[in-house]
Amino acid sequence: MRTVIALIVIVGALLPWFSIGDHPLSGRSEGRYGWTSVVMSRTGEWLVPMYLGHPHLTKPPMIYWMQAASVKVFGATEFAVRLPSAVAGSIAVVLVFVIGRRLWGARRGAIAAALYAVMPIHVVIARMAVTDSVLNVLWIGALAAGYRAVEARSRGWSVAMWGCVAAGLIVKGPVALIPVGVLIVWLALGGRWRETARLGFLIGVPIAVAPILAWVIAVVVRHPEAVDIWRHEMVDRATGAGDHARPFWYYLPVVLIGMFPATAMMTLPWFNLRWREAIGAVRGGDVRALMLVAVLVPVVVFTLIAGKLASYVLPCAIPLALLVSRNVEVWLTRDVVDGRRVPEIRVTLFVAFLCVLGVFAVALPYGFGAGLLWAILPVAGVAIVMLWAVLHWRRGTRARLIGLVSAWVLTVFSIGAAMEIEDAGLSKMSHLRLVRSAMEHLEFGAAPAAVTYGMEDGTLSFYLEEDVPRIGSRDLALLAGGDGALMVLTTPEAWARFSERWPNEAARFGLAGERVDWPTAQTVIVMGRPGAMDGARRRSWLEIHPSDEPIRKWD
Repeated sequence: MRTVIALIVIVGALLPWFSIGDHPLSGRSEGRYGWTSVVMSRTGEWLVPMYLGHPHLTKPPMIYWMQAASVKVFGATEFAVRLPSAVAGSIAVVLVFVIGRRLWGARRGAIAAALYAVMPIHVVIARMAVTDSVLNVLWIGALAAGYRAVEARSRGWSVAMWGCVAAGLIVKGPVALIPVGVLIVWLALGGRWRETARLGFLIGVPIAVAPILAWVIAVVVRHPEAVDIWRHEMVDRATGAGDHARPFWYYLPVVLIGMFPATAMMTLPWFNLRWREAIGAVRGGDVRALMLVAVLVPVVVFTLIAGKLASYVLPCAIPLALLVSRNVEVWLTRDVVDGRRVPEIRVTLFVAFLCVLGVFAVALPYGFGAGLLWAILPVAGVAIVMLWAVLHWRRGTRARLIGLVSAWVLTVFSIGAAMEIEDAGLSKMSHLRLVRSAMEHLEFGAAPAAVTYGMEDGTLSFYLEEDVPRIGSRDLALLAGGDGALMVLTTPEAWARFSERWPNEAARFGLAGERVDWPTAQTVIVMGRPGAMDGARRRSWLEIHPSDEPIRKWD
């Protein structure tokens, strides 16, 4: 059993590392984080992150420090900028196991680690160059240290909690204070108000605030406009005037799908738990109550905030995995607990994996070619094993253990197959392919100026290794009137508006490439104006970013 437990923890911890450098950066966030970190590593400007020539102060600097240090060692690659997130993802899996083992034993810890390791929300975010994976580890570290500070009456654990909060503030700002709020709510609901003093606020608050306050003061001295940026990030997003406004129910599908399979194994009021028992569990004041509060409070807080992203609720995944691990352990040994049948999950898992199998069967040939049909096999294996578990569940603990472990192993293979699909899909959907089209087929005379118009894509700066600004129509018209080579990444709608207002300038461009984004179905095009070619620069760029297939030639 020890070998099985060790293998589960090791495989789960290594899962985020599979092919993290085999696909391009995607979306605005990865591009911004990646290029900002590259600029920091090259310029040596470690205090103020810079993006497109301007201070980039939407987030504190720690994630940029970590990524820039990685770029210093490994170069400006996808692997380098994703490395901190992957490391944090591995630490998170080990942390789940350690917490579960300390509280309930090694088997329970391994179950929780196994559940968390295959949650989609964890697998996706741990492989992205963003802040959330690192924040997640510090968040859970603060919760665990705070729990120990209360139960063991330990000042050392209190200092450790505030140290995690301090680091979290440098990673993502005031949101890192939520774990402290979770601990306060847990103690209050359990009738343990007086024990909040054990969290050590008098010593801890200065420890937590001092590093971020020092950075804030240093930045404001150089860039007073930072105050307005931070107001937008905190106040405007909370009230709906900022970015990422979503409906109030946004996190319901995020939690149900993103934290599967744990969400298929929960005990819930109205379904398999009486409301009185649910309320009593939340007010129990024990570690189970803390886990419940650690799931519920962040979801409620982020639901009330207008600006929402799926990654915000990642810290709820570990407490949920620890909670659900009890149900799985019960299912392995008996069918009845506390006089009631435990919640049924076999059919739920079997139907869910059949749905995944159907999605793979449709998506692979349609979107990525029949050559990757082998990826369906692990998913089919999961469905078959779960069917076997349904039919042989009554044979006892051994049959149940074999069924669940086999299903988990095949789930890991299925995630690996999904990562291969991700590599193929993002490579085809990357805007870099459109840039390759222009670089290969336009006869540039000098390094082309590249801009975006009517949209934003931070990944181009990363791959072109220079700032690619987003400009307005008047600036584009001024650039179009020059003689140098120019590439414009835009949308058909934006280009139609530009052509209507500036027809003579637009006539100097030709279509160099186009692609339809998924899943937004937005068409993205590259408009290019050729010039005389600097052959050495063109050959150098194409050697670094080779094209694996022709796209379309210059008209």
